[in-house]
Amino acid sequence: MPKVTGVFDRFENLEKIPAENIAKWLSMHPDSAAIENYIANRVIYSQTVPVTLNDQNIDFAILREALRAAPIYFKQNQKKIFIPADFLQITPDIKKLVNIVIDAFEPKGLITFVLTARTKDEILGSLVTVNCKKEDMLYFELEGKNFKIKPGNLTILPCPKDHCHVNFKSQGSTIFGKTELVFEIPGGKIGLIVDGRLS
Repeated sequence: MPKVTGVFDRFENLEKIPAENIAKWLSMHPDSAAIENYIANRVIYSQTVPVTLNDQNIDFAILREALRAAPIYFKQNQKKIFIPADFLQITPDIKKLVNIVIDAFEPKGLITFVLTARTKDEILGSLVTVNCKKEDMLYFELEGKNFKIKPGNLTILPCPKDHCHVNFKSQGSTIFGKTELVFEIPGGKIGLIVDGRLS
């Protein structure tokens, strides 16, 4: 009988992730020994499905730190982040999964997300980072629809098309150093994620 595998089988040295790195992502902070025991169980039983919200949140935290420690899925020269389809075992919510990946890699610029599978890869959408000034509103026109965004957040703008036309304007906030910019992105299930968080 073939071995049942899980997401965490993809990562080596999972047990070497410091417990404090996991704890920083959790609203309820278990002690280090509890986190270390949880990770040890994950190494042995990687296919186990979390049964509580707390366990799921620990899995999310482990995935963030595992990705940071082995960033093979972020091809910076291609401006692409590749997400294996079996990561959906962690959560079937693709938007949540993409947010976890963003937390892990902290990508900057214009990035494309790709869901990889054995049969066919799928473009999920794109991320663009904005150099925000606190008081500025961000104005986007995406495929004929207008959006007004307040800086300080990650915001998802829908665009399920293969290619999406984007028009950006702001008084002082910039993309690639410009307060006005027209560009195209690959769209998909995610659309366009605008990273307007203040640095």
